[in-house]
Order: sequence, then C-alpha cells, then structure tokens
Amino acid sequence: MKVLSLKVLSLKVLALKVLLVSAILALSAGAGAVPITLGFSQAGFDIGGRISGQFSGEDLDANGQLDYFAGEISAFSIAYTDAGGALQFSLGLADLSGLVFDLKGPFGVLGDGLGDGLSTFDEGIAVAGANGASYLAGPAVFDICGVGFDCAAVTGDFFAFTGFSAEQVTVFAVAEPGSWLLMLAGLGMIGRRRLLQRRPRQASAAGLCLSLSH
Repeated sequence: MKVLSLKVLSLKVLALKVLLVSAILALSAGAGAVPITLGFSQAGFDIGGRISGQFSGEDLDANGQLDYFAGEISAFSIAYTDAGGALQFSLGLADLSGLVFDLKGPFGVLGDGLGDGLSTFDEGIAVAGANGASYLAGPAVFDICGVGFDCAAVTGDFFAFTGFSAEQVTVFAVAEPGSWLLMLAGLGMIGRRRLLQRRPRQASAAGLCLSLSH
C-alpha cells in the first residue's frame, strides 16, 4: 500500500509541475514584448445586458501598455448581448478606434481594470460600427459618464437603445494555443505513465489467476 500511495503522490507532483510550467509561461507572456491575448467583460448596464470580447497585441515599445495608437493591437472582437441573452451587435478590429490597456495596473497585477494605470495616455476602449453600434469605456476622454475609471456606454443599431454602466471592466488572460498544447502534452505523459504502471499489475494478476487454475 505504501508503494502505491507513493506512486499516486508522484503522479500528483508531476501534474502540479505541468500546471506550474503552464502558469509561468502564461505570466511571462504579459511581461515582455511578446504577443498576448486578453479577454474582457462588463455588466451593470442600466438597460441590462453584458459586453464581452477579447484583444491581442504586443508591447512593441516596452512601456507596459498595449496601445492601439502605437499599432500594438493585432486582433479585436466585441459583442453585446441584451438582458435576455440575445446578441445585439458584434464588432471587430476594423471598427476599433481606440484602445490602451496597462499590462500592470496601480497594484502591479493584471486585471486591476481597463486602463487604470493613470498614465498620460487616453486609456480605454472606443469602438463604433457602420451600423451605429458602439461601445465607449473610460477613463480619460472616453469617460463619458463622468464617474469611475471604467464607466461605459453602449449604443445599439441606429441608436435604438443606449445604456450606461459604472461597473468595472474585468480583464483576464486568455491562454495561447502553445500553452494549451503544453498542458495537453503534460496530461498525455501522465496518462501514459499510469498506463505503463497498470500493465505490470495486470500481468501479475493474470499470472496469479493462471497459477490458481492449475
């Protein structure tokens, strides 16, 4: 039983190592001039509904920001679903007119909020589609509501509706394909090791049954 418990413990340690390596790679992605993908969402609109989306970029000038005006945003998507969960609009990179995100906010960690590093740059998200759909989130010149760093307004197609939210924009890291592949490879190694450990036990059990039959 001790040998079996030690084997289970070693498998758990190996799994933790795989997850730790994946986490380190994910954190290092936001530390330097390497591509990073971030997701964001915001609720609290007075008309209900939720904004969700993601953007990818690279801190080319190493100033700790992803800056649309510096050509550092390579991909962008956003969607607004109403209070009933129905999609009202979705926009892409071609509709983006401004985005600055501080990779490390005032507390030095990712996820302190959108553009709350209090830099001299205009920070937030500005996106407007040809169909009249738009989303503006502060602070700086995009802080059209006048309250909080993350105040936002959403406008529907051809101004069919307008809503405001003072809820903080939640920003979170999205795992890159390479990180997922690494994690899957690690899990595959764990599965293979377990399979190899089962075979000797199965062979010995078969031998025992054979000897008993004789």
